[in-house]
Amino acid sequence: MGLSISKRTGLTLFIIFIGSIVGGGIGELIGAFVPESPVKSFFLNYVSLGFSPITINLHIIQFTLGLTFRFNIVSIFGILLLGYLLRWLY
Repeated sequence: MGLSISKRTGLTLFIIFIGSIVGGGIGELIGAFVPESPVKSFFLNYVSLGFSPITINLHIIQFTLGLTFRFNIVSIFGILLLGYLLRWLY
């Protein structure tokens, strides 16, 4: 029994979002307990994609827009692991 396209899209976004949070958390734990080394910096260096915050002032209302995604190797492993686990469950 297959999932509809909208459910598959939602599940994919869920996997990316939660998997990157889990992977980022694991990366922070690794960073706290593992001594400095080239391997640690390889796994924990982030690549940022997005744009910096922009403030728009319309004199009545002021708001700031910005979006940045930060990925490292460990967060990609988290996404892949959660994707595998959810694929195995469904």
